[in-house]
Amino acid sequence: MFFCCDMTAASMSGFIPTILTELGWKAARAQAMTIPVWVAGIISQILGAFLSGHIGWRFPFILGAILCVLIGWIINVVYSEGHDVSAAVRYFSLFCMSMGTFIQMTMTTAWLVNNLRGRASIAVGTAIILGIGNCANFVSSNVFIKSEAPFYPTAFRTGLGLTVAGAVFCVSYVGILWRHNQALDKKRREVGGVDDHVEYRYQY
Repeated sequence: MFFCCDMTAASMSGFIPTILTELGWKAARAQAMTIPVWVAGIISQILGAFLSGHIGWRFPFILGAILCVLIGWIINVVYSEGHDVSAAVRYFSLFCMSMGTFIQMTMTTAWLVNNLRGRASIAVGTAIILGIGNCANFVSSNVFIKSEAPFYPTAFRTGLGLTVAGAVFCVSYVGILWRHNQALDKKRREVGGVDDHVEYRYQY
């Protein structure tokens, strides 16, 4: 899931300049207009983390963020297929993608850590998810083909595909956790037991 959402974060830097150029912004103003996009992502990340910590759930926030990112990718895929999509609408798509991917990166990492026990497991698990997840940069740097500018059909379809894959992984993961918890609850009703390092309820 982290890999899939990091694809969006890594890709944004590739096509933000194109969209800003189409809006007629250049040089200093173009750079300045990237700030609201990243600020929106940061604010959504902090707000999402606060609310998630308050209610103790990760899954709804991640899935909601994925849907938000999908809106952004779909807008750009429609544009890449030659349809008339204004630069303003594409600029809006950047906010969807920024807000969605920032929430996902925070929640995905937190979700993993919440479901690991012991410092060693948490350390190794965090290293793996960040290490593999950031490999999405290798993908994003190769799908924005210069000859396809400014439509980048390969890049936008790849981003959309990976985001859909992230949604599938998210739903599948929570399904596995739910099944485990149901089996554990049934066992505890029959024989008792408490959370330990061997059998414990996973967090959604």
